[in-house]
Amino acid sequence: MYKCRFLSILLVLIFAFSLHHFAAAQNLPLKNLDEYIEKALKDWNIAGTAIAIVKDDTVVYAKGFGFKNMPEFQLYDPYVTREFTIRDLLCHRSGLSRGDHLWLGSTFSRDEIVYRIRFLEPSWSFRSHYGYQNIMFMIAGQLIARVTEKSWDDNVKEKIFSPLDMNETNTSINDFKPGDNVATPHQRTTDTLRTIPWRNIDNIGPAGSINSNVVDMAKWLRLQLGSGTIEDREFWSTDVQRE
Repeated sequence: MYKCRFLSILLVLIFAFSLHHFAAAQNLPLKNLDEYIEKALKDWNIAGTAIAIVKDDTVVYAKGFGFKNMPEFQLYDPYVTREFTIRDLLCHRSGLSRGDHLWLGSTFSRDEIVYRIRFLEPSWSFRSHYGYQNIMFMIAGQLIARVTEKSWDDNVKEKIFSPLDMNETNTSINDFKPGDNVATPHQRTTDTLRTIPWRNIDNIGPAGSINSNVVDMAKWLRLQLGSGTIEDREFWSTDVQRE
């Protein structure tokens, strides 16, 4: 407890010292202050802080930064959790096999699935084997949500669908309205093709809940063939495309 208090006091002193020098170096005392504090958090590897500035008995600035809680993502092995990177996430080398029972037909939310993945025992050692994981793509989507403070769904709509005019594309069957021109799912049962209900997979959304049509998908195809650029607009660089 005393160690934590000492650390808190030390951080306050560090920030106070830094802010003093920052203010002295600026024509306007609060100019770029947010950016300065954000950089300090990264440089000092601090989860979060709150800063207040009082001048002449008036609070002229008060704001919180960073996270209220540390990331809740954990895997079965603490070592893997500590060493795990976004590259590991997207390369599917976590050591886990499918684990689809966590989301398929379950009522668990995306956050609940992220929490419960810590109970999945690995099928092989970390980084030794490729094993596709729907959950890992969902977690990538949750990372986007955490960083941007917007859901993966909203990010995809704002950064991909809207700029590409993919106006008939969505991320959930809940976006369908009565009378929409939408194909019905079919399944072959005892040699007979029958219609079946739509399956809601919103809880694993970033791994594959996008619904689209051939015209909209052709726009996405053009973007891929253009290595991230379409009609003189760059969505990502050729280096990112190659990676």
